[in-house]
Amino acid sequence: PPGGGKEVRNAYSSIPNVYETANFAVWWGPNGGVTETHAAALADSFEDSWTEQVDIQGYPYPLGADIYKFNVYIGDTGGGTPSAEGAAGYFYEDREGQPMVVIDRQLAQIPSSARLTAAHEFFHAVQEATGSYGFSDQAMWWHEATANWMVDHVYPDFAGNISTLYAIYTRPEFPLNYFTWSWSGLPEDDHAYAAQLFVTYLEENHGGAERIQETWLDAEGTDPL
Repeated sequence: PPGGGKEVRNAYSSIPNVYETANFAVWWGPNGGVTETHAAALADSFEDSWTEQVDIQGYPYPLGADIYKFNVYIGDTGGGTPSAEGAAGYFYEDREGQPMVVIDRQLAQIPSSARLTAAHEFFHAVQEATGSYGFSDQAMWWHEATANWMVDHVYPDFAGNISTLYAIYTRPEFPLNYFTWSWSGLPEDDHAYAAQLFVTYLEENHGGAERIQETWLDAEGTDPL
C-alpha cells in the first residue's frame, strides 16, 4: 500500500479496543478482564509467528495480509467480539469472508500458553493461503499435525506440544491420518495433533523443513499422503 503501512479493517462493529503491530490488529471488548498488556503480548506472539513462517521459512502470508492487518479477536469479551466457541482458539473467516483468528479470553491472559495457540492458528491461515488440500476429512490430520510442528519452530525453547503425544503411543492401532471432528475425551481426539511426531520424523530424516514446505507449496490432489 502507498506509504508502506497496512490498512485496518474490522468485520465486527462496536469493538472498543484494538492493539496494532506492523502486521496484526488485536481486538477485544470491555468484558473478561483482558488488558492492553495481554493484547500486546498476544500481538507479539503473532508477529513471532509471521517472522518464522513467512519471513524465514518463506510460506505465503494469509490472504489479504498484503493490504490489511490480520485481525485477531479475543473472544467473548463483549462489544461485538465473536465467540471462541469453547476452544482455545481457531482460524476461520469473518463476516466479510476474510481470514481471522479468535483466541479464548482466559488463554489470552496467560501469554506463555497463548503464544503456542497463536503460532498454531496462524499457520492455519498460512495453510489456506497455499491453496492446497482444503478442509477435507482426507487432509485435516495434516493441517493439525503440521500446525503443531510449526509451533516448535516458532518457539523452540518451549515444548508445550508434547502434551498431545500420548494419543500416538496409547492408540498405536489408529492410522497415521486418523482425524475426528468430535470431542469424546478419549486419546484419539488428539491423534491428529500428535501426528506432529511424524512431521518431525520427516524433517529430521527426509529433507528438513523444506520437505514439509513442499507438501504445502507443491501439493497435488487432496490427500497429503
